[in-house]
Amino acid sequence: MWVVVGRLEKQDVDQEISKLRSDTSTGMDQIPVKFVKLAKDYISGPRTHIINRCIVTSSFPKRWKIARNSPIPKVSEPRCDADHRPVSILPTLSKVFERLVPHQLVEYINEEALLGPTISGFRKGHSTISFLLGIRDALIRASSRGEVTLMVCVDYSKAFDTVQFKSVLTKMHNLGFSKDFLLWMVDYLTDRRQLVQTDDRKSDMATVEFGVPQGSILGAVIFNLYVADIQKELRCDCYQYADDTTFYVHSKPGDLDSSAGQINKTITSPKNYSTSCKLVLNPAKTTWMPISTPQMSRYHSLEERYLPIVFRDSALKRISCTKLLGVHIDHISHGTHIWILC
Repeated sequence: MWVVVGRLEKQDVDQEISKLRSDTSTGMDQIPVKFVKLAKDYISGPRTHIINRCIVTSSFPKRWKIARNSPIPKVSEPRCDADHRPVSILPTLSKVFERLVPHQLVEYINEEALLGPTISGFRKGHSTISFLLGIRDALIRASSRGEVTLMVCVDYSKAFDTVQFKSVLTKMHNLGFSKDFLLWMVDYLTDRRQLVQTDDRKSDMATVEFGVPQGSILGAVIFNLYVADIQKELRCDCYQYADDTTFYVHSKPGDLDSSAGQINKTITSPKNYSTSCKLVLNPAKTTWMPISTPQMSRYHSLEERYLPIVFRDSALKRISCTKLLGVHIDHISHGTHIWILC
């Protein structure tokens, strides 16, 4: 089966315009979403024609490729660039098109089972909840067997920004995407530009040579396809949500050294997932933790047990509680999470 982007109807465009949030910031086109929604009955026809012409000609308007990045503080008192995260704001007129294409892509992805059941995010039936429940279920099952789980929470350095266009297109070709769609994807990904704006100050325009377009649903779907092969190369079980990758091994308390070695081989192998996907693991922010019941932890003195988990001679930080998609996970209990919330 070869996937193509089919012709869109006016009602398709109408529906997506209605779904746009009116309170979102405007992009470089300076067209408020509220205005687009008010004028929907007058502009849906011309917009449908433009979008269908883009599909037929395998093109994407250049003005829709310009993103405005707004730095948002990650801490209460930011002191440097690292204390901010960029929020990419796309032109309002591009958002409808970029919401319509994923519908057809996801339908094909689901029909062909291109993504495994443990890859969540931007998929129907695979939300943050399915990601968290999947991990929790694995932890509980291991505990019931009297096993300890060694879990690694991977941090990639600018994961969305390091995606290489050629690798994306090669993977999509291998997955059965049509030539016409790949030509459209080439035009969609290339010649993109961006600038940074704070208040009334704007930076110079810069060309984007790597990375999927952020701030769009289509970019997220592309990223899912890009990292789908990670699980095939791991020696461990794995759950993924966008660039949040968590892998783990279960072990009897007496075999923890062997399991730690299994994890080390996974993250240091020359053919590991970071190399194949051109992603860079950040050892400073990648953490690991042993997870069991509090009783098992005390009985086997897991807190005092030394287990060397390393990446390229750098020891990964050991923690006792981790935060995954807003939920604190510790020794198979919600005690820490409830305490923090209260």
